[in-house]
Amino acid sequence: MILVRLHRAQLAERVVELGTRICVVDYVAEYELIEPDGRRLRDIGLQVRTLSADSVAVALDWQRERPALSLGDVFSAALALENGYVLATHDAQLKRLCQDAGISVCGVADVMLTMAESELLCADDITRFKAAMRRFGYADYRRQTIKQAEKIVRSCGSSR
Repeated sequence: MILVRLHRAQLAERVVELGTRICVVDYVAEYELIEPDGRRLRDIGLQVRTLSADSVAVALDWQRERPALSLGDVFSAALALENGYVLATHDAQLKRLCQDAGISVCGVADVMLTMAESELLCADDITRFKAAMRRFGYADYRRQTIKQAEKIVRSCGSSR
């Protein structure tokens, strides 16, 4: 999940500064946001939502159809569908599900680019983010977009 990766790179707070509301389904909050990380995310404004019974049924159908996706993935997609949210993910299979279901998706690199354009990043932030992505096995993830964010940060001289 992008939220977790941004959080581990100490950048989730900056996403909130964009005026973005961050929501997760209660299942994800319970089983994937391990304390103290979960508490810290709630402190910056993370909202925990519960799915309707109908959305849980849809999510479970998706998970049966696409067993490579976790319950957290399909519940998050169902939350986005139920509420008209944009789902932030880098997972190709989850993106395909969202595309099939008509759910808007953005990737972590797009979030980073928006943060750079809003002067909410400094070079150290991008370095920390890239290191976090390497730790998760995504060293080359959207390299050109991340380089574009680095260029913006350098050109505006952001000293955040």
